[in-house]
Amino acid sequence: MRREQMWIDYDQEADVLYVSLKRPQRATDTRELASKGVLLRYRGKELVGVTILEASKRTKDRKKATNTGRDLRRSAKSRRR
Repeated sequence: MRREQMWIDYDQEADVLYVSLKRPQRATDTRELASKGVLLRYRGKELVGVTILEASKRTKDRKKATNTGRDLRRSAKSRRR
């Protein structure tokens, strides 16, 4: 069975959440989802990443949002084990 991986990084200062489906991402095209602050990153026709701008504003609990990157990274690491 093939295991899929993703890498999640959160830049708290910029308030941007990066989700990479390939490492290195090397996107050749970016498309924005209807001005929603969500950027889809493509290499050719393959989706290689997603960037979420103003990530903390997308949750009701702002304190929880600042921990999102750390929590998601921890969760991703535990799935790889």
